[in-house]
Amino acid sequence: MIKRFTSLFKRLIPARPTSAPTGDSTFPHLQTLEGRLLLSSNPIPRIVNMFADNRGVVTLDFSRGIKAKTLSKKNIGIYTAGADGRFGTKDDSRLRTRIIYDSHLHELTLITRRRPNTPYRVFLNSPGIVGTDGVKLDGQFNGSSHFTGRGTPGSVFDVVTRVTTGSPVARFYTTAGDMDVRLFRSTVTATVNNFMLYANFGAYDSGFIHRETTIADDGIAVIQGGGYNITSSDTITKVNTTAPVPIEAGIKNARGTLAEARQTNSNTGTSEWFFNVQSNPSLNKSTNSPGYSVFGKIINKGGLAVMDALARHQIIDASGDTNIGSDISSALTQLPVNNATTVQLRGDHVKPSADLIRITRIAIGMDITATPKPGVKPRH
Repeated sequence: MIKRFTSLFKRLIPARPTSAPTGDSTFPHLQTLEGRLLLSSNPIPRIVNMFADNRGVVTLDFSRGIKAKTLSKKNIGIYTAGADGRFGTKDDSRLRTRIIYDSHLHELTLITRRRPNTPYRVFLNSPGIVGTDGVKLDGQFNGSSHFTGRGTPGSVFDVVTRVTTGSPVARFYTTAGDMDVRLFRSTVTATVNNFMLYANFGAYDSGFIHRETTIADDGIAVIQGGGYNITSSDTITKVNTTAPVPIEAGIKNARGTLAEARQTNSNTGTSEWFFNVQSNPSLNKSTNSPGYSVFGKIINKGGLAVMDALARHQIIDASGDTNIGSDISSALTQLPVNNATTVQLRGDHVKPSADLIRITRIAIGMDITATPKPGVKPRH
């Protein structure tokens, strides 16, 4: 059971490249990453960035290095409300959680499994968490727009997640880093709700970019995904789709925006989406074209850098790959891969887990608020 659960975690979150930017979003993070630089002269470790998604993955960025051995289950936990239905009481129930620390990025990742949009509590016993220079973590939560701390080492970090009431942010977890995308739910409601439905079902987990185009070769610059997954047996399968969503075109296909892919007919969009790597005015709604429904935009420079990295791969035509069913391979005529020569040496056969540009998970960010009774240590 433990081995199976661990392998699931490995599929959900890829190894993060140590040189990749982590982004500088302010939602629902605690502070921009520029703030970390300003705090670098402060010897007290603090939390400067947080993202908690609605299916149970949490990332926390520290202002300084932390001793990895202190980031243990003894000091860290994710909890559900206990029998009393309230957070911050001693009967909060601990969830099985995987703890990963990247000492290069000073980033802690906590992974558990939650039903979509189910609140959970994140508790760090700061007195037990120590920086590399021996100073205890100052985890006092001051609100979602501030870094933690009250100037006192050892203050506990204790927060609860809740479904956002504003514009949701989707996090794309990729092998090149993360992209945070603000979704335009108030203006492109049907398309956003459709996308979130697939994300909440985990339909995009173990996905990949199956199409890459350039302005020089195709007249548009996009990377497209959401249509296919890599299976545990290293084959490719289609995403199961629901009814098409009505087109809601109107927002311009500017650089860094996320749009709904569709077939020739207007109201045919289902699970697939694409990022506009450059501005693509030919995809906008006009008197001659119904356009494409733009429903989100990358919200920080780090995310744009990840998008650009995803769009800088060699492209092959995999439509003749006899190891892939023709109903799938016919859509892979502009397939980006890590190394085209390697695929050719393999007889033009794609090995999905090794060759493809992976989108390992897409999930929706949660709002973060202080636990009603912060500091009440739950039972481990």
